[in-house]
Amino acid sequence: MFKFIKKTPFGFALTLTAIILAVSPEAREATRKFAVKGSAALMDLIEQIKNPQKISQQPVAGGAAGETERPTPESNLRMDY
Repeated sequence: MFKFIKKTPFGFALTLTAIILAVSPEAREATRKFAVKGSAALMDLIEQIKNPQKISQQPVAGGAAGETERPTPESNLRMDY
């Protein structure tokens, strides 16, 4: 039944991943964080697809709808690190 694990690179990678997740708490924590962020991004994408008008009605940051910030000569000289 599990002959593909020994014969294919995908099976080898799957086995190696399972062993690492079983042994390493840091790997489990990182995987959990990645899964949560991925789920949130997917839900946001689905929400945007369901309600496209909400995206176009949001004001632009820093001003009224449709208004953009124009750079000044002083802003070109700023170096924020």
